[in-house]
Amino acid sequence: MLVRCYLIIKYTQGADLWCKCLIVSDLCFVEMIQKQHQKIQKTISRLAKSEVK
Repeated sequence: MLVRCYLIIKYTQGADLWCKCLIVSDLCFVEMIQKQHQKIQKTISRLAKSEVK
């Protein structure tokens, strides 16, 4: 689930796609995700950097 969402975000920008992904996954914390968008972007950046290594 998280991996699928991460892959979508990896090639796009913005919280909208993340939220859509969560909706598709039948999760109901889209609002929380929007509020934590900054935090998520930082986490994704960290994941992307560690993935490159």
